[in-house]
Amino acid sequence: MIPTLIILLLKKYKACGSWRLVAIELQTAVLPAVRKFFGLLVLGLLLAFTLCGQKTMLQYAIFHDGEKVGHLNINSSCTSDRIQLKMESEVKTRIIFRINVFSREETIISDGKIIYSSIFRRINGDEKANQQLKSIHNGYQVIRPGQTKILDHEAFEYNMLLFYTKEPVDIHQAYSDNYQKYINIKKVDSNRYMVSLPNGSKNVYTYNAGICTMVEVNHSLYNLKFILQR
Repeated sequence: MIPTLIILLLKKYKACGSWRLVAIELQTAVLPAVRKFFGLLVLGLLLAFTLCGQKTMLQYAIFHDGEKVGHLNINSSCTSDRIQLKMESEVKTRIIFRINVFSREETIISDGKIIYSSIFRRINGDEKANQQLKSIHNGYQVIRPGQTKILDHEAFEYNMLLFYTKEPVDIHQAYSDNYQKYINIKKVDSNRYMVSLPNGSKNVYTYNAGICTMVEVNHSLYNLKFILQR
């Protein structure tokens, strides 16, 4: 835009032969345009910095048969090219017998690709899941206590943890760290999506403004609801 204005001013000088007229044109036309241009540029940079430098927390209450039985918290932070999500949850309830489930997950995304994720789960004090996924040059490295294997796969862009912070618009699959496979996503209504997990659970995610506000976990043995508190 600015180079175009300069060219127009030069043409004007050739036409009138007066730098005084060009100076007047510069004051009345070019300078306001330059100020507007740089003002928008600064505003855009400030907006990008604000959005990419923010930290947010999502807090969910977990209900079983109408009774609050636990919580799930997600901390999200980002820089210009990296997003980090950390989730921690705990559920204490009775499903046939007394059960206490503690879970912790993490996902790091760089330039739109998942470069790291981890999952840890403990049920009634016993460790049931503990693994990490790390991006390497030819796929991913899956690390478990005493075991490491290579997963020959193209970069993942969406996983189960991202359901909470990003509505899967036009996304048809999510990678599951727990099952180490893609899970199909089915849109069942406006801003509502369902996934069917290998354990028989059908999870339905509901969104408002791109953020998950409720998760309904439907299993033959139990039903849970995760409801966003703030």
